[in-house]
Amino acid sequence: MNRVSIIACRSQSQIWIVSMFVPYSHSVNCEC
Repeated sequence: MNRVSIIACRSQSQIWIVSMFVPYSHSVNCEC
């Protein structure tokens, strides 16, 4: 589940790294 979100945010490397630690953060930080 969380890993899928990370893949979707592959565009922003720094953001997806944060996403790994904060699953719910990808929704806000990741604008892909």
